[in-house]
Amino acid sequence: AIAYFPSSNPLSSQEGDFLAIAGITNSLKAQQFFNSLEGEETVTLTQRQYEGVTIIEMETQDGDRASGARVEGYILFAEAGKMIEKAIDTVRGEASFASQTEVQTMLSQGLTLDNPVIQVYSTDSGKLLQENLPQEIPPGVNFTQSFVTGVALEAEGIYVQSIALIPEEEEAMTLPPNDSKLLAEFPEDTIAVINGHGLSEIWSDIVRQSQDNPFLRVGVEGMRQAARSLDLDLDEEVFAWLDGEYAIGLFPTRQSSLSDLPIAGGILIESSRREVGEKTLSKLGAIGQSNPFLTQETELLGRTEVTTWLDPSQRTMLTYGWLEEERLMMTVATPFRTFAQKQGKNSLKDSSHFSAIAQRLPASNFGYVYFDMNRALSTLETLPQQPLATMPPEVKATLDSIQQIGVTVSQPDSSFSQLDAFIALESTSQP
Repeated sequence: AIAYFPSSNPLSSQEGDFLAIAGITNSLKAQQFFNSLEGEETVTLTQRQYEGVTIIEMETQDGDRASGARVEGYILFAEAGKMIEKAIDTVRGEASFASQTEVQTMLSQGLTLDNPVIQVYSTDSGKLLQENLPQEIPPGVNFTQSFVTGVALEAEGIYVQSIALIPEEEEAMTLPPNDSKLLAEFPEDTIAVINGHGLSEIWSDIVRQSQDNPFLRVGVEGMRQAARSLDLDLDEEVFAWLDGEYAIGLFPTRQSSLSDLPIAGGILIESSRREVGEKTLSKLGAIGQSNPFLTQETELLGRTEVTTWLDPSQRTMLTYGWLEEERLMMTVATPFRTFAQKQGKNSLKDSSHFSAIAQRLPASNFGYVYFDMNRALSTLETLPQQPLATMPPEVKATLDSIQQIGVTVSQPDSSFSQLDAFIALESTSQP
Protein backbone atom coordinates (compact mmCIF):
# COMPACT_ATOMS: atom_id res chain seq x y z
CA ALA A 1 0.00 0.00 0.00
CA ILE A 2 1.13 3.55 -0.75
CA ALA A 3 -0.37 6.56 1.02
CA TYR A 4 0.09 10.25 0.23
CA PHE A 5 -0.22 12.92 2.91
CA PRO A 6 -0.66 16.53 1.72
CA SER A 7 1.21 19.24 3.58
CA SER A 8 -0.61 20.19 6.79
CA ASN A 9 0.00 23.87 5.99
CA PRO A 10 -1.72 24.87 2.70
CA LEU A 11 0.27 28.12 2.62
CA SER A 12 3.60 26.33 2.90
CA SER A 13 5.73 25.46 -0.12
CA GLN A 14 6.63 22.18 1.55
CA GLU A 15 5.44 19.15 -0.40
CA GLY A 16 3.48 16.31 1.12
CA ASP A 17 4.92 12.95 2.08
CA PHE A 18 4.48 9.36 0.99
CA LEU A 19 4.24 6.27 3.16
CA ALA A 20 4.81 2.85 1.60
CA ILE A 21 3.85 -0.35 3.42
CA ALA A 22 4.80 -3.81 2.18
CA GLY A 23 4.05 -7.18 3.76
CA ILE A 24 6.99 -9.38 4.69
CA THR A 25 6.81 -12.92 3.34
CA ASN A 26 10.42 -13.80 4.15
CA SER A 27 11.80 -12.28 7.35
CA LEU A 28 15.36 -13.41 6.64
CA LYS A 29 15.49 -11.66 3.25
CA ALA A 30 13.91 -8.55 4.75
CA GLN A 31 16.67 -8.38 7.37
CA GLN A 32 19.29 -9.02 4.70
CA PHE A 33 17.91 -6.03 2.77
CA PHE A 34 18.31 -3.70 5.76
CA ASN A 35 21.77 -5.08 6.45
CA SER A 36 22.80 -4.46 2.85
CA LEU A 37 22.14 -0.75 3.31
CA GLU A 38 24.87 -0.58 5.91
CA GLY A 39 27.44 -1.53 3.31
CA GLU A 40 26.58 1.32 0.98
CA GLU A 41 29.41 3.87 1.10
CA THR A 42 27.25 6.59 -0.45
CA VAL A 43 24.56 6.23 2.23
CA THR A 44 24.74 7.39 5.83
CA LEU A 45 22.59 5.36 8.23
CA THR A 46 21.25 6.43 11.60
CA GLN A 47 19.27 4.16 13.89
CA ARG A 48 16.97 5.28 16.68
CA GLN A 49 14.25 3.78 18.81
CA TYR A 50 10.61 4.83 18.85
CA GLU A 51 7.97 2.96 20.87
CA GLY A 52 10.17 -0.13 20.86
CA VAL A 53 10.67 -0.05 17.08
CA THR A 54 14.01 0.57 15.35
CA ILE A 55 13.75 3.36 12.77
CA ILE A 56 16.54 3.50 10.21
CA GLU A 57 17.11 6.92 8.67
CA MET A 58 19.16 7.14 5.49
CA GLU A 59 20.80 10.08 3.74
CA THR A 60 22.73 9.98 0.45
CA GLN A 61 25.68 12.16 -0.50
CA ASP A 62 23.28 14.21 -2.62
CA GLY A 63 21.15 15.01 0.43
CA ASP A 64 18.24 12.70 -0.39
CA ARG A 65 16.62 11.23 2.71
CA ALA A 66 14.45 8.25 3.53
CA SER A 67 13.38 6.33 6.60
CA GLY A 68 12.35 2.74 7.15
CA ALA A 69 11.27 0.32 9.86
CA ARG A 70 9.92 -3.20 10.43
CA VAL A 71 6.63 -3.34 12.31
CA GLU A 72 4.65 -6.54 12.94
CA GLY A 73 5.30 -8.27 9.65
CA TYR A 74 5.46 -5.13 7.52
CA ILE A 75 8.18 -2.88 6.16
CA LEU A 76 7.48 0.85 6.30
CA PHE A 77 9.18 3.43 4.09
CA ALA A 78 8.79 7.21 4.04
CA GLU A 79 10.89 10.24 3.30
CA ALA A 80 10.52 11.68 6.80
CA GLY A 81 11.02 9.76 10.02
CA LYS A 82 8.01 11.53 11.52
CA MET A 83 5.80 9.72 9.04
CA ILE A 84 7.17 6.38 10.25
CA GLU A 85 6.41 7.45 13.82
CA LYS A 86 2.79 8.21 12.88
CA ALA A 87 2.46 4.78 11.30
CA ILE A 88 3.85 3.15 14.45
CA ASP A 89 1.39 5.15 16.56
CA THR A 90 -1.44 3.82 14.40
CA VAL A 91 -0.27 0.25 14.92
CA ARG A 92 -0.19 0.94 18.66
CA GLY A 93 -3.85 2.03 18.66
CA GLU A 94 -4.06 5.60 17.41
CA ALA A 95 -6.86 6.48 14.96
CA SER A 96 -6.25 4.99 11.52
CA PHE A 97 -7.23 6.01 8.01
CA ALA A 98 -9.91 3.32 7.98
CA SER A 99 -11.45 4.67 11.19
CA GLN A 100 -12.49 7.95 9.54
CA THR A 101 -16.23 8.33 9.01
CA GLU A 102 -15.86 9.01 5.27
CA VAL A 103 -13.69 5.92 4.76
CA GLN A 104 -16.05 3.71 6.75
CA THR A 105 -18.94 4.98 4.63
CA MET A 106 -17.08 4.24 1.40
CA LEU A 107 -16.00 0.81 2.66
CA SER A 108 -19.61 0.01 3.54
CA GLN A 109 -20.69 0.97 0.01
CA GLY A 110 -17.75 -0.84 -1.54
CA LEU A 111 -16.61 -1.28 -5.11
CA THR A 112 -18.33 -4.03 -7.08
CA LEU A 113 -15.17 -5.00 -8.96
CA ASP A 114 -13.97 -8.60 -8.91
CA ASN A 115 -10.37 -8.86 -7.71
CA PRO A 116 -9.23 -5.27 -8.32
CA VAL A 117 -5.49 -4.94 -8.93
CA ILE A 118 -5.41 -1.44 -7.48
CA GLN A 119 -7.64 0.64 -5.21
CA VAL A 120 -7.18 4.32 -4.43
CA TYR A 121 -8.87 5.99 -1.45
CA SER A 122 -8.93 9.73 -0.80
CA THR A 123 -10.60 11.73 1.96
CA ASP A 124 -9.14 15.14 1.11
CA SER A 125 -8.89 15.52 -2.65
CA GLY A 126 -9.38 19.28 -2.29
CA LYS A 127 -6.13 19.64 -0.36
CA LEU A 128 -4.37 17.40 -2.88
CA LEU A 129 -5.55 19.59 -5.75
CA GLN A 130 -4.57 22.76 -3.91
CA GLU A 131 -1.06 21.41 -3.45
CA ASN A 132 -0.62 20.54 -7.12
CA LEU A 133 -2.47 23.35 -8.91
CA PRO A 134 -0.36 26.27 -10.15
CA GLN A 135 -2.65 28.81 -8.47
CA GLU A 136 -4.59 28.94 -5.24
CA ILE A 137 -8.15 27.64 -5.25
CA PRO A 138 -10.52 30.58 -4.63
CA PRO A 139 -12.35 30.63 -1.29
CA GLY A 140 -15.72 28.91 -1.41
CA VAL A 141 -14.72 26.45 -4.15
CA ASN A 142 -15.38 22.90 -2.97
CA PHE A 143 -14.13 19.82 -4.76
CA THR A 144 -15.21 16.25 -4.11
CA GLN A 145 -13.58 15.41 -0.80
CA SER A 146 -13.83 11.63 -0.55
CA PHE A 147 -13.69 8.97 -3.23
CA VAL A 148 -12.48 5.45 -3.95
CA THR A 149 -11.32 4.25 -7.36
CA GLY A 150 -10.46 0.71 -8.39
CA VAL A 151 -9.11 -1.02 -11.48
CA ALA A 152 -9.75 -4.67 -12.31
CA LEU A 153 -8.27 -6.81 -15.09
CA GLU A 154 -10.93 -9.13 -16.46
CA ALA A 155 -10.97 -11.68 -19.24
CA GLU A 156 -12.94 -9.31 -21.48
CA GLY A 157 -10.94 -6.17 -20.71
CA ILE A 158 -10.22 -3.50 -18.10
CA TYR A 159 -12.86 -2.29 -15.67
CA VAL A 160 -12.48 1.05 -13.83
CA GLN A 161 -14.93 2.09 -11.13
CA SER A 162 -14.99 5.20 -8.98
CA ILE A 163 -17.37 6.09 -6.15
CA ALA A 164 -17.50 9.63 -4.75
CA LEU A 165 -19.12 10.57 -1.47
CA ILE A 166 -21.57 13.46 -1.82
CA PRO A 167 -21.00 15.87 1.11
CA GLU A 168 -23.97 16.17 3.46
CA GLU A 169 -24.17 19.92 2.86
CA GLU A 170 -24.65 19.38 -0.89
CA GLU A 171 -28.06 18.53 -2.28
CA ALA A 172 -27.98 15.39 -4.42
CA MET A 173 -29.41 15.52 -7.92
CA THR A 174 -32.87 14.01 -8.34
CA LEU A 175 -32.37 13.09 -12.00
CA PRO A 176 -33.98 9.70 -12.70
CA PRO A 177 -32.11 6.98 -14.62
CA ASN A 178 -32.13 7.17 -18.42
CA ASP A 179 -33.58 4.37 -20.55
CA SER A 180 -31.31 5.34 -23.51
CA LYS A 181 -34.01 4.47 -26.05
CA LEU A 182 -32.55 6.92 -28.60
CA LEU A 183 -29.55 4.62 -29.04
CA ALA A 184 -31.92 2.34 -30.94
CA GLU A 185 -32.07 5.04 -33.64
CA PHE A 186 -28.32 5.06 -34.31
CA PRO A 187 -26.83 2.60 -36.81
CA GLU A 188 -24.83 -0.45 -35.74
CA ASP A 189 -21.63 1.00 -37.21
CA THR A 190 -21.77 4.15 -35.06
CA ILE A 191 -18.23 5.15 -34.11
CA ALA A 192 -18.99 7.24 -31.02
CA VAL A 193 -22.04 8.42 -29.13
CA ILE A 194 -22.87 10.46 -26.04
CA ASN A 195 -26.30 9.85 -24.56
CA GLY A 196 -28.12 11.32 -21.57
CA HIS A 197 -31.19 13.27 -20.54
CA GLY A 198 -32.43 16.18 -18.48
CA LEU A 199 -29.89 18.82 -19.54
CA SER A 200 -32.29 21.51 -18.30
CA GLU A 201 -32.31 19.97 -14.83
CA ILE A 202 -28.54 19.52 -14.84
CA TRP A 203 -28.07 23.15 -15.83
CA SER A 204 -30.44 24.30 -13.07
CA ASP A 205 -28.41 22.29 -10.58
CA ILE A 206 -25.17 23.89 -11.83
CA VAL A 207 -26.70 27.36 -11.51
CA ARG A 208 -27.85 26.55 -7.97
CA GLN A 209 -24.37 25.35 -6.98
CA SER A 210 -22.78 28.44 -8.52
CA GLN A 211 -24.51 30.64 -5.94
CA ASP A 212 -22.09 29.34 -3.31
CA ASN A 213 -19.16 28.64 -5.62
CA PRO A 214 -17.44 31.74 -7.05
CA PHE A 215 -15.27 29.69 -9.39
CA LEU A 216 -18.33 27.99 -10.89
CA ARG A 217 -20.22 31.28 -10.96
CA VAL A 218 -17.59 32.81 -13.25
CA GLY A 219 -18.04 29.91 -15.68
CA VAL A 220 -21.83 30.21 -15.66
CA GLU A 221 -21.72 33.96 -16.29
CA GLY A 222 -19.18 33.47 -19.07
CA MET A 223 -21.49 31.01 -20.83
CA ARG A 224 -24.44 33.36 -20.42
CA GLN A 225 -22.43 36.21 -21.91
CA ALA A 226 -21.44 34.05 -24.89
CA ALA A 227 -25.12 33.21 -25.47
CA ARG A 228 -26.13 36.87 -25.22
CA SER A 229 -23.66 37.67 -28.00
CA LEU A 230 -25.88 35.48 -30.20
CA ASP A 231 -29.03 37.19 -28.87
CA LEU A 232 -29.92 34.08 -26.88
CA ASP A 233 -30.94 33.66 -23.26
CA LEU A 234 -28.90 30.68 -22.08
CA ASP A 235 -31.34 29.76 -19.31
CA GLU A 236 -34.67 30.28 -21.12
CA GLU A 237 -33.83 29.66 -24.79
CA VAL A 238 -30.99 27.14 -24.76
CA PHE A 239 -31.32 24.84 -21.75
CA ALA A 240 -34.99 25.32 -20.84
CA TRP A 241 -36.29 23.11 -23.68
CA LEU A 242 -33.64 20.39 -23.32
CA ASP A 243 -35.68 18.47 -20.76
CA GLY A 244 -35.79 15.06 -22.44
CA GLU A 245 -33.33 12.48 -23.70
CA TYR A 246 -30.58 13.40 -26.16
CA ALA A 247 -27.97 11.49 -28.16
CA ILE A 248 -25.06 12.82 -30.20
CA GLY A 249 -23.14 10.41 -32.41
CA LEU A 250 -20.65 9.97 -35.24
CA PHE A 251 -21.16 7.37 -37.94
CA PRO A 252 -19.36 6.46 -41.19
CA THR A 253 -20.97 7.50 -44.48
CA ARG A 254 -19.89 8.16 -48.04
CA GLN A 255 -22.34 11.07 -48.13
CA SER A 256 -20.11 13.12 -45.83
CA SER A 257 -19.38 16.76 -46.64
CA LEU A 258 -15.98 16.55 -44.96
CA SER A 259 -13.10 16.34 -47.38
CA ASP A 260 -11.57 12.84 -47.41
CA LEU A 261 -13.20 12.02 -44.06
CA PRO A 262 -16.14 9.63 -44.50
CA ILE A 263 -17.93 10.40 -41.24
CA ALA A 264 -20.87 12.59 -40.23
CA GLY A 265 -22.75 13.53 -37.10
CA GLY A 266 -26.28 12.79 -35.99
CA ILE A 267 -28.18 14.40 -33.11
CA LEU A 268 -31.52 13.43 -31.60
CA ILE A 269 -33.24 15.57 -28.96
CA GLU A 270 -36.51 14.93 -27.17
CA SER A 271 -38.30 17.94 -25.71
CA SER A 272 -41.68 18.67 -24.15
CA ARG A 273 -41.25 22.36 -25.03
CA ARG A 274 -41.04 22.31 -28.82
CA GLU A 275 -42.21 25.91 -29.17
CA VAL A 276 -39.15 27.12 -27.22
CA GLY A 277 -36.86 24.95 -29.33
CA GLU A 278 -38.35 26.30 -32.55
CA LYS A 279 -37.83 29.87 -31.35
CA THR A 280 -34.17 29.14 -30.59
CA LEU A 281 -33.62 27.48 -33.97
CA SER A 282 -35.26 30.46 -35.70
CA LYS A 283 -32.82 32.82 -34.00
CA LEU A 284 -29.90 30.65 -35.04
CA GLY A 285 -31.33 30.54 -38.54
CA ALA A 286 -31.40 34.34 -38.68
CA ILE A 287 -27.73 34.39 -37.68
CA GLY A 288 -26.96 31.90 -40.44
CA GLN A 289 -28.78 33.98 -43.03
CA SER A 290 -26.64 36.98 -42.13
CA ASN A 291 -23.54 35.00 -43.05
CA PRO A 292 -22.76 35.48 -46.76
CA PHE A 293 -20.96 32.14 -46.88
CA LEU A 294 -24.00 30.12 -45.79
CA THR A 295 -27.18 29.34 -47.71
CA GLN A 296 -30.37 28.02 -46.15
CA GLU A 297 -32.89 25.81 -47.88
CA THR A 298 -36.16 24.32 -46.64
CA GLU A 299 -37.84 21.23 -48.04
CA LEU A 300 -40.52 18.76 -47.04
CA LEU A 301 -39.38 15.16 -46.56
CA GLY A 302 -42.49 13.12 -45.91
CA ARG A 303 -44.24 15.08 -43.15
CA THR A 304 -41.02 16.62 -41.81
CA GLU A 305 -39.99 20.15 -42.75
CA VAL A 306 -36.20 20.07 -43.04
CA THR A 307 -33.92 23.09 -42.92
CA THR A 308 -30.48 22.69 -44.52
CA TRP A 309 -27.44 24.97 -44.22
CA LEU A 310 -25.09 24.80 -47.22
CA ASP A 311 -21.55 26.12 -47.67
CA PRO A 312 -20.46 28.05 -50.83
CA SER A 313 -19.74 24.71 -52.55
CA GLN A 314 -23.32 23.62 -51.81
CA ARG A 315 -22.13 20.97 -49.39
CA THR A 316 -24.36 20.22 -46.42
CA MET A 317 -23.12 21.75 -43.19
CA LEU A 318 -26.15 21.32 -40.91
CA THR A 319 -29.73 20.11 -41.15
CA TYR A 320 -32.61 19.87 -38.70
CA GLY A 321 -36.28 18.97 -38.58
CA TRP A 322 -38.90 17.66 -36.14
CA LEU A 323 -39.54 13.96 -36.81
CA GLU A 324 -42.29 13.87 -34.21
CA GLU A 325 -44.04 16.38 -31.98
CA GLU A 326 -41.36 16.04 -29.31
CA ARG A 327 -38.32 14.76 -31.23
CA LEU A 328 -35.85 16.93 -33.14
CA MET A 329 -33.28 15.41 -35.46
CA MET A 330 -30.15 17.18 -36.66
CA THR A 331 -27.26 16.14 -38.88
CA VAL A 332 -23.79 17.58 -39.29
CA ALA A 333 -21.86 17.28 -42.57
CA THR A 334 -24.41 15.03 -44.25
CA PRO A 335 -27.94 15.34 -45.68
CA PHE A 336 -30.93 14.82 -43.39
CA ARG A 337 -32.10 11.74 -45.25
CA THR A 338 -28.71 10.01 -44.79
CA PHE A 339 -29.23 9.70 -41.04
CA ALA A 340 -32.97 9.14 -41.37
CA GLN A 341 -32.44 6.16 -43.69
CA LYS A 342 -30.08 4.53 -41.20
CA GLN A 343 -32.66 4.51 -38.40
CA GLY A 344 -34.66 1.44 -37.54
CA LYS A 345 -32.17 -0.97 -39.11
CA ASN A 346 -29.52 -2.94 -37.21
CA SER A 347 -29.32 -0.41 -34.40
CA LEU A 348 -26.37 0.32 -32.16
CA LYS A 349 -28.36 -0.53 -29.03
CA ASP A 350 -29.11 -4.04 -30.31
CA SER A 351 -25.62 -4.69 -31.71
CA SER A 352 -23.44 -7.38 -30.15
CA HIS A 353 -20.47 -5.07 -29.55
CA PHE A 354 -22.48 -2.38 -27.74
CA SER A 355 -24.49 -4.95 -25.78
CA ALA A 356 -21.26 -6.61 -24.60
CA ILE A 357 -20.13 -3.27 -23.16
CA ALA A 358 -23.54 -2.31 -21.72
CA GLN A 359 -23.86 -5.64 -19.92
CA ARG A 360 -20.66 -4.90 -18.01
CA LEU A 361 -21.90 -1.50 -16.80
CA PRO A 362 -24.73 -0.61 -14.38
CA ALA A 363 -28.10 -0.89 -16.11
CA SER A 364 -29.49 2.00 -14.05
CA ASN A 365 -27.50 5.03 -15.19
CA PHE A 366 -27.79 8.58 -16.53
CA GLY A 367 -26.64 7.64 -20.04
CA TYR A 368 -23.70 6.26 -22.01
CA VAL A 369 -20.47 7.50 -23.49
CA TYR A 370 -19.45 4.94 -26.10
CA PHE A 371 -16.49 4.79 -28.46
CA ASP A 372 -15.75 2.05 -30.99
CA MET A 373 -11.99 2.15 -31.41
CA ASN A 374 -12.01 -0.70 -33.91
CA ARG A 375 -14.37 1.12 -36.31
CA ALA A 376 -12.57 4.43 -35.80
CA LEU A 377 -9.23 2.91 -36.82
CA SER A 378 -10.84 1.14 -39.77
CA THR A 379 -12.24 4.49 -40.93
CA LEU A 380 -8.86 6.21 -40.59
CA GLU A 381 -7.23 3.46 -42.66
CA THR A 382 -9.40 4.45 -45.62
CA LEU A 383 -8.02 8.00 -45.71
CA PRO A 384 -5.57 8.77 -48.51
CA GLN A 385 -3.28 10.55 -46.02
CA GLN A 386 -2.82 7.25 -44.12
CA PRO A 387 -2.41 8.88 -40.66
CA LEU A 388 -1.91 5.51 -38.97
CA ALA A 389 1.19 4.80 -41.05
CA THR A 390 3.18 7.49 -39.23
CA MET A 391 2.03 6.42 -35.77
CA PRO A 392 4.71 4.89 -33.48
CA PRO A 393 4.39 1.07 -33.52
CA GLU A 394 3.83 0.81 -29.76
CA VAL A 395 1.01 3.38 -29.90
CA LYS A 396 -0.58 1.61 -32.89
CA ALA A 397 -0.36 -1.74 -31.08
CA THR A 398 -2.04 -0.30 -28.01
CA LEU A 399 -4.88 1.22 -30.03
CA ASP A 400 -5.31 -2.00 -32.01
CA SER A 401 -5.75 -3.93 -28.76
CA ILE A 402 -8.69 -1.71 -27.73
CA GLN A 403 -12.01 -2.64 -29.29
CA GLN A 404 -14.68 -0.55 -27.57
CA ILE A 405 -14.91 1.79 -24.57
CA GLY A 406 -18.05 2.42 -22.55
CA VAL A 407 -18.61 4.86 -19.67
CA THR A 408 -21.64 5.48 -17.45
CA VAL A 409 -22.42 7.73 -14.50
CA SER A 410 -24.99 6.71 -11.92
CA GLN A 411 -26.16 7.52 -8.40
CA PRO A 412 -26.78 4.38 -6.34
CA ASP A 413 -28.29 6.50 -3.57
CA SER A 414 -28.36 10.09 -2.36
CA SER A 415 -24.96 9.71 -0.68
CA PHE A 416 -22.88 8.54 -3.64
CA SER A 417 -22.19 9.21 -7.28
CA GLN A 418 -20.57 6.45 -9.29
CA LEU A 419 -18.57 6.30 -12.52
CA ASP A 420 -17.97 3.03 -14.37
CA ALA A 421 -15.77 2.54 -17.42
CA PHE A 422 -15.09 -0.65 -19.32
CA ILE A 423 -12.43 -1.08 -22.01
CA ALA A 424 -13.03 -4.14 -24.17
CA LEU A 425 -9.78 -5.65 -25.41
CA GLU A 426 -9.01 -7.50 -28.60
CA SER A 427 -8.74 -11.04 -27.24
CA THR A 428 -12.45 -11.33 -26.51
CA SER A 429 -13.93 -8.58 -28.68
CA GLN A 430 -17.31 -9.01 -30.21
CA PRO A 431 -17.51 -8.94 -34.00
